[in-house]
Amino acid sequence: MGALSVKNKSEEHALSDLVASAADQVAWIKENLSFLQNDPAVLVAAVQAWWDSRPGVVRDATGYKWPIYTDKFISSAFCGAIHESLKEWAIWECIFRLVQLFEANNDRHLRSLISHELSDVCMMEFRRAQAYLKRHIQTGAGAECFTRVSSVQDSAGNATVKMNVRPESLTIVSPHLHYLLSLCHQDTAPSDAIDWLTRLGSLYEAIPSHREGLKASEYGALSSLAFITGFIKDFSPAIGLQPPNPNRRGFRSRVEKLDVQLAGMGRKLDMRAILWPIEDLLKPQKASFALGTFKNFVQACMGKGIRESYDNLVNQCLSNVQTKYLELKRGPSTDLTYDSRWNSAQDSISQAPKAALAEPKQKQRTRAAPTDSPEAGPAANQQEAVTTPPRVQSEVFRVSRSTLEVFSSLFDHSEASGPVNWSDFTSAMVELGFAIEARYGSAYKFSPPRTMSVIRPLSVHHPHVAKMEGRVKKYLAHRLKDAYGWDKGTFQLR
Repeated sequence: MGALSVKNKSEEHALSDLVASAADQVAWIKENLSFLQNDPAVLVAAVQAWWDSRPGVVRDATGYKWPIYTDKFISSAFCGAIHESLKEWAIWECIFRLVQLFEANNDRHLRSLISHELSDVCMMEFRRAQAYLKRHIQTGAGAECFTRVSSVQDSAGNATVKMNVRPESLTIVSPHLHYLLSLCHQDTAPSDAIDWLTRLGSLYEAIPSHREGLKASEYGALSSLAFITGFIKDFSPAIGLQPPNPNRRGFRSRVEKLDVQLAGMGRKLDMRAILWPIEDLLKPQKASFALGTFKNFVQACMGKGIRESYDNLVNQCLSNVQTKYLELKRGPSTDLTYDSRWNSAQDSISQAPKAALAEPKQKQRTRAAPTDSPEAGPAANQQEAVTTPPRVQSEVFRVSRSTLEVFSSLFDHSEASGPVNWSDFTSAMVELGFAIEARYGSAYKFSPPRTMSVIRPLSVHHPHVAKMEGRVKKYLAHRLKDAYGWDKGTFQLR
C-alpha cells in the first residue's frame, strides 16, 4: 500500500463523497489543532519547523544566510506556526460548508454561484499548500536549488525565494528532487500536480527510504498538497471547476488581507523572554502561558482572535453567496465576480460564530490561565463538550494474537510501549472487517463492516515513517477511541 496517492475510483464521485472528504479533512485539522493546544511537544515541533524554514536561512546570491542560533525571529515563527494551522482549518471549513450547500440545493443559479466561489477557494488552498511545501523544501531536501532575493518582498513583507534550477534538469541525477521541485514550481497547476504526485507515489512505493528521508514537516506539507489536488480532481467532474478569476473579490481576497495584517502583527510581537529557547515550552504551564499571551496580544491589536476572524470570514462567505443569489433572482445583470456585500459594514456583521468556535466572554482576560482555550485551539473545552456527540459504547472483539498485540500497543501510552507498524495496523483493521481505500495524499479511508454498531468511516493519514510511536501513535489511538469507543479492553484473544 502506497503512502502517497491521488488515485480514486474510475467513476465520478458523488457529491456526498466530496462532502464526506471535506468533513474528514476538517476533522483531521481540528484534531491537529487540539494537539497543538494541549500537547506542548506538538507545539514545540510546529514552532521549530516554522523557525527552521524561515526564508532568511536560504542563501542569497552571495551565499549569505541568517544566523541559525538567534532569538530575533522566534516570536514571528510562533505567530506563523499558529496562523498557518488556523488558516488551513478556515479554508477547509469554507470548502466543506460550500460543498454541503451545493449538495443541499438543486437551483442551477445558486449552484453556479457556489461553484464559482468553491473553485476560487479550492485554488486558494492549492496555492497555500504549494507555498507551504515550497517553504519546507527550500530549506530541506532542495536547499541548494533556491536563492533568496532580499530586495524583493511578498505582500506579507517576507523576502522572496526563487528556484535557481530547472526541475527537469534533475531527472537523471535525482528524480525525487525533480518531482518535488516540479510540485513547488509556480507554474504547476492542479492538473500538472496530479501527474507529479502519481510519479512520486510510485517512487515511494518502490523506494520507501525516499519518503522516510524527508523531514516530518516536508512530508506533512506534501500530504496537504496531495489532498487538495485529489479533492480538486474529484471536484471537477462532480461540480465543475470554474477558471480562476484574479479580480474576484470574496473569501480569498479577505483572507489575503488578513494574512498581511497578521504578518505585520507578528513582526511587532516580542515574546522572546517566553519562547527562547524553544524547548522551554515543554516546561509545566509554559506552553499554555505562551499561547494565552499570544491570544491576548492578537485581541488587543485586532479586537478579536485569529480564529474568530477566520470564522467570521467563513460565515460571511456563505452569507454573501446567498445574498448574490437573491440579487440574481431580481435581475439578470448581477456580476458573478463582484461581491456587493463584502464591505466594511459586512466585516462587522453579527453572523454569530458556531458555539464550538467562539469565545466572546474571554476577551477581557489579560493573562492566560492553564485551563484557557488558547488561540491555537479549535474550541473552548466547555463549548466543545456541548457540541461533541456522546461517545459510542465499544464492542468487544475476539481477535488473533497479532491483532491483539497491535491494539494493546496502540492503546498503551506508557513510555515502555513499543512502536506499531503501519502495515500491521492495516492488517489488524482488515481482520476486523474494515475496507481500506486510498484517498487523497497520505489519507486512507477505513470503512467498517455493517455488522459493527458504528458504521462511520474514518480517514487516517499514513505516518511519515512505517513505524508509529510517540504522539503519532497516541493521536491514532485517540481517533479510534473517539470514533468507535475503542480502548485496550475492547480486544480479547480468541
